[in-house]
Amino acid sequence: MTSTRTCDLEGRATAHRFLFTKWGFPIVRCAGCGLISTLAPPDFAGQCPALYDEGYFEGGRRDGYCAYGDSEPIVRRQFAQVLRRIRRLVGGGRLLDLGCAYGFFLKEAACAFACVGMDVSPHGVAVARSQGLDARCGTIEEGGFADGSFDVVTLLDTIEHLPSPRATIREAYRVLAPGGLLAISTGDAGAPSPRCHLRSWRLMTPPQHLYFFSRHTLRRLLESSGFEIRSIVYEWKFVPLGLVGFQFCRRLGLPGGWARGLRGGVYVNLFDAVTVLAVKRGGDSPRGGGSLREHVATPRTGSPGRLGLTDSRVAVA
Repeated sequence: MTSTRTCDLEGRATAHRFLFTKWGFPIVRCAGCGLISTLAPPDFAGQCPALYDEGYFEGGRRDGYCAYGDSEPIVRRQFAQVLRRIRRLVGGGRLLDLGCAYGFFLKEAACAFACVGMDVSPHGVAVARSQGLDARCGTIEEGGFADGSFDVVTLLDTIEHLPSPRATIREAYRVLAPGGLLAISTGDAGAPSPRCHLRSWRLMTPPQHLYFFSRHTLRRLLESSGFEIRSIVYEWKFVPLGLVGFQFCRRLGLPGGWARGLRGGVYVNLFDAVTVLAVKRGGDSPRGGGSLREHVATPRTGSPGRLGLTDSRVAVA
């Protein structure tokens, strides 16, 4: 079954094929570019602040977090890993974190950057502000930032939540300085796991997740918005044990409140989520950084080595 709707990536009306319904929301794929998306109500953007309330962060929703505040040490270990990757390319300057939530990445990045965070969640922003962080409620379009205000813009596990990723990425391009760096982490719907069982994929969680990018559609979005991709990696992640237990129970229809008491984390790579670094074209390299080269991290076919990864210079399809 097909229908016509506006594709956010194409920027025009295209045919979309119905795939399935998940939790009452139709999931469709654009026949032109292949981008998978959730068919949300027309006024959904206005409902987002209510969706990301305290319950979303603290175990009150089946598709949210479990005790996010208590998970800070583990979450910050993961963010420190991302920050190291960023700092190899950009030594310092101004950084804008979109989807900042409680501000854990802002805290981590403050050692090298003057940081500003934005989030549509009033609860998340309030928690971040209570810790003295510069966090602002709203979208990047509502931020009122001047052209070229930032050296780095980050969207860590955020782009899949956006009502219009294309509009946000183009605004990120505007507020980045020439040669500025864009860092994105999100799921890869083209990875083997979701390709085999997309409906039950761990990141298939509408309506909080509205878009499900593959490396191909993410590359197309960034390049059409004026960015040059420098790296795409399947990154190993520190994941809170409480979140693992909570989501496992919720998927089985069981209560997951007991998972709030779990402490610590696991270091895991399911090879279904990517971290992308891209540079704003038309300018010099980001200030204070090292050399940039394109690579794709893929599983080793031989010895697993330290992280079980190898860097390939093959371009992403």
